[in-house]
Amino acid sequence: MRRFFKVLLALALIGLIACLTAIGLYLHANRQAQREFAALRLEADAPEEPAVAIPTNTPNQARACPEAPVAQKPTQAGEALGTEAGEKQSFPAMEPEAIAALAQRNPDLAGWVSIADTLVDLPVMHTPQDPERYLYRNFEKRDSKSGTPFLAAACSLEPRSRNLVVYGHNMRDGTMFAAIGAYRDEAFVTAHPAVRFDTRAGGGVYEVFALIAIDASDADALDLIRWTDPVPEMSAGDFLNRLAARSLIKTQVQPGEDDEFLTLVTCEYTHADGRLAVFARRPVEGKDTA
Repeated sequence: MRRFFKVLLALALIGLIACLTAIGLYLHANRQAQREFAALRLEADAPEEPAVAIPTNTPNQARACPEAPVAQKPTQAGEALGTEAGEKQSFPAMEPEAIAALAQRNPDLAGWVSIADTLVDLPVMHTPQDPERYLYRNFEKRDSKSGTPFLAAACSLEPRSRNLVVYGHNMRDGTMFAAIGAYRDEAFVTAHPAVRFDTRAGGGVYEVFALIAIDASDADALDLIRWTDPVPEMSAGDFLNRLAARSLIKTQVQPGEDDEFLTLVTCEYTHADGRLAVFARRPVEGKDTA
């Protein structure tokens, strides 16, 4: 009997070690993916001129190291939307020239999405003929559990769809699109009122106005996430009204039917097959309805 318990204990220890090893490998892989995206950001931000010595008292030396497993600090100020304290929020813009340079390495690159002061500072891919090509691939097309955010197949950048829908994983260690879940918190909404999306054609800041959590079996709700352009079955007005009825948050942003929209979608774990989506808008120039 004593021998039986020893064997049982040994098996339990082996199982525990195996579980801890698997968790460690999972976290390491996710952090490695985040470091690779951070390195892409620094590569895109780097000036084309040859490097020169920088005096030790120059603020530019405070740039984050690409090895740091944290979000990079904003590198360029974007539109000021204001916060509760009246302070301006900065957004790490990605210039069209920088995106074009990265696209030379991988032509599948569609743009760059970022939420200031979070780990959402990521490339966005677009492969309409193979929509989920980057579900489990990194920017270099290598296997990756974290994948790379990608634009929905139905979306178009030229001409631009009214709603650009971007999918990304909700990693349990807080990487990729995990930060979207924080929009359930009113304080987070106040501190992070917008999302930035840049493409080779230019970019801009989109103001967050709605958040929904759904089960993928709910066809009506799923239509909201998949909506890219007005159709007879759902006009822009219908889209906004249905979102308002389902939204988990209320903001001061008043979206208009003529606006352009950006939707970030990730997994949601309180439903059997859950989806969490944050919706943001920006007015078309000359048609600001806010």
